[in-house]
Amino acid sequence: MRVIGQNKGRFSWSPRASRIVPGAIYNNLGTVTLQQSTLSGNTAGSAGGGIFNAASGTLAVKDSTVFNNVAPLGADIYNLGALTLDDSTVGVVGP
Repeated sequence: MRVIGQNKGRFSWSPRASRIVPGAIYNNLGTVTLQQSTLSGNTAGSAGGGIFNAASGTLAVKDSTVFNNVAPLGADIYNLGALTLDDSTVGVVGP
């Protein structure tokens, strides 16, 4: 994962509920907040090049930009769970 911005790497998540996998944020069970950050240039083989939020996950993207990530489905955010976007820019959301 590559995070660029004024507040580089400001993340919060529930312990053991989320994990960062190579090239993306993967949220399976918990709550993830991406705040005042840019997430760009990541790749996933199937879905969620930037962020994959599973059906049991909760994702909040605040004052952030998620773009220029690569995946066949939901290149920037692949969302199956609860998603809140607040004053943010996202390129491609799927499914």
